[in-house]
Amino acid sequence: MTRAEGRRLVRVGFIVKIVCLALLLWLLSRFVGWRSVADALGKCDRGRIAVACFVFTPLVILGKAVRWHIMARSAVPGLNFARSFRSYMAGLCLACLTPAAAGELARGVYLSRDRKTELTTIALADKLIDLTALCAVAAVGGGYALGGAILIPLGLLIAAGGWSAWFVMPTLQSRIADRLPAGRLWDFVRRAAGAVAGISPRLAAQCALLATANFLIYFVQTWVVMRAFMPEFDFRAIAVFPLVTLSTLLPLTPIGGIGVRESAAALLLSRFNVPPEVAVNAAFIQYAIVTLVPALLGAVFVINFPSGDGKTR
Repeated sequence: MTRAEGRRLVRVGFIVKIVCLALLLWLLSRFVGWRSVADALGKCDRGRIAVACFVFTPLVILGKAVRWHIMARSAVPGLNFARSFRSYMAGLCLACLTPAAAGELARGVYLSRDRKTELTTIALADKLIDLTALCAVAAVGGGYALGGAILIPLGLLIAAGGWSAWFVMPTLQSRIADRLPAGRLWDFVRRAAGAVAGISPRLAAQCALLATANFLIYFVQTWVVMRAFMPEFDFRAIAVFPLVTLSTLLPLTPIGGIGVRESAAALLLSRFNVPPEVAVNAAFIQYAIVTLVPALLGAVFVINFPSGDGKTR
């Protein structure tokens, strides 16, 4: 594929996503009604929204930044938390603009140009740990809320399987390193494999526990946001919110899963008699205060990020 063909494919993909977003927003307006959404927003308890924003959001962001810092130090010993936090915020900004938050992998580039291969790989490992924890929480929550008892052990199995994989990483890395031929590309693969092998099972377990705790805080925050719109509701509605979060991995819309998240929330929460306008508002506000607003703040770090020698780029 030529460069021109690649650019054309990207443009076509972007247009398709715009069409999908427009279709989803039309469906929401058709079956929910923007007037109902606006009325529910106007009647919400702003005090609870403020608590969710100014108490819980810093906890969620700090938890993720601490986990990234712990993992990044496996490749950059002596790394200080301030640089880790700035690189996390820069990655969060880019994540909002890319499918499946892939732009978040750029965290590594913002930390060290010399070790960007290793750090980008570690950022990917961090996202995989995050995804494993989310899948486990979604399976357990879905099993509890939707009555599928088999999903609960499945969630525990996902968690155990994701953690045990780190035991075989060093052996796998040594076999890959021994069998790869010489060359720039294969040297890149060796360095990436070495970075993953440097994450011990103990470190992976610590990060998995941090990721799980972070998601629990996130969904308590969701409960606070929901109560701002509907003081009394079935708690099982919160248990299915991990499935709503997972729905945003579908790369159907151009920015942050907007439209997909709200549609999934309206569909899943309707099983628990949550009005669709409440579900749509809760899903979007949760996204706005945890991801969108921090990502806008992260734009400052994208533009003015210190390079490895401490000078601003």
